[in-house]
Amino acid sequence: MAYPNGICDSGFYCSAIDGGTCMKKACSSGAKQCNGNVLKTCKADGSGWNQITCQYGCANNACKTASVCGALWEPCCGAACDSGLYCSPIDGGTCMKKVCSSGEKQCAGNALKTCKADGTGWNQTTCQYDCVNGACTATPSRPLTAAKCLNHGLWVESTHTCYLENEPVSGGYIACRPGTGRGYNYWHLYQGESCALADSSTRPTTEQQCSGQGLWLESNRICYLENDLVSGGYIACPPGTGKGLPYWHLYQRDSCRGCGAKGEPCCGGSNGTCNSIFNYCDNGTCLIKQAGGGGGGGPIPIPGGFFLQTDPQWRDGLGDDDFSVTVSCTDEKTGIVYKVVKTLAQIGCGPTSVANILNEYSGLNVTPAQIARQIISWACGGTSYEPNLTILEANGYQADLYPKSLYRLTEYMQSDETLWISGNVDGIPHHTYMDGFTCPEGYTENGICPSAVFTLRDPFFGTDITCTVSSNSTFDCTKPDGTLIIIKESSFFILTPPES
Repeated sequence: MAYPNGICDSGFYCSAIDGGTCMKKACSSGAKQCNGNVLKTCKADGSGWNQITCQYGCANNACKTASVCGALWEPCCGAACDSGLYCSPIDGGTCMKKVCSSGEKQCAGNALKTCKADGTGWNQTTCQYDCVNGACTATPSRPLTAAKCLNHGLWVESTHTCYLENEPVSGGYIACRPGTGRGYNYWHLYQGESCALADSSTRPTTEQQCSGQGLWLESNRICYLENDLVSGGYIACPPGTGKGLPYWHLYQRDSCRGCGAKGEPCCGGSNGTCNSIFNYCDNGTCLIKQAGGGGGGGPIPIPGGFFLQTDPQWRDGLGDDDFSVTVSCTDEKTGIVYKVVKTLAQIGCGPTSVANILNEYSGLNVTPAQIARQIISWACGGTSYEPNLTILEANGYQADLYPKSLYRLTEYMQSDETLWISGNVDGIPHHTYMDGFTCPEGYTENGICPSAVFTLRDPFFGTDITCTVSSNSTFDCTKPDGTLIIIKESSFFILTPPES
């Protein structure tokens, strides 16, 4: 309702609508409010707001003056702020607390963080080795546990030490990282003074330069010269050496020239040298030392290249064919799962048996460590039978599970075949094998030999162990000293060797 002379009741103002209409005031005349950096002032008639932008910000319903700039949350004084603050772009320039002090350094794991010059945040770089006390280290720090040593060094369980690159370990061996030393793709031992590839000054650097001079490996673009270790125990050999091929090739030996390895001539004649501290020269031939030595401690060749788990190179995780693996184990009393590094001496019955079979029947001259490196899955107690039989099958062997009574075993097994055993041997989980059988009293009409005598060739108990069937599922085996070994609750596989 309009009133004469533009007058309205309290709390209303006269608007121009319909020639003059009383409307409720939007605000109280002269009232002030801050809206960010803007100061709002109510019009005299209360009909709305007048707005101005404050140069130095708005606070307490008033524009700030230049005298209060530079403080926390205050406008920047130009581009400057008080000590400990920086000028952020918020609201056209607002002083905010610095994240860090200019040039300050901190470690974040293996990364070095450096505060930016204006204190607004961090620049981060990754250290080549480690970050300690706000600085990258020139050499790796030494991890103190097997778990922390993984990927950073070589953990030796017998000394509980993580050896870093080029550090001496034992007997002239040093620790080498993947791709150096012997060329393995994991941390390993190498007998030398440095893990670096030898004499890069004379090594061709391109595939064209390498042609005819060495073996070019495209994966890492390196030209490997004669006897250079490439990977997995293989070395580079020129034409006419190694395997005798007419071109550069890989050869799984210690030397391309046919000397120094187990079973090969000694390098340098009948009184020459061998390429391993575990080999020795005997009348011009390199033979492998047997654990314990015997006969006054002198080296004794193992018949047929037969390996034992207790050989020093497996027992201590050292030597030309060192091997160790980190496995997860569960404490029976507490149920706690922990990680531990084990060697072939502790859990290598499977790979050792496979190596002995391949050496004895196929003449491959492989070591348990070389077999172990082909196995991916390891448990606290070692390996299951599957990966071991897979390696044998890959080398032409046929493995057939024998589920019937052992009394009928000779009906299905030829006397020159091998029996792989996975199960309980003398009360422990174990892999082993029998080297065929003899039938001293003849066969029955059904092809069964009730008096069959089997020969156990065990990677832990040794050779020359005779066994006879004592029940449907049990063998009784006797060592030369009369000690009895019981094989029971096991899985038996008949192994047929490849045709020669």
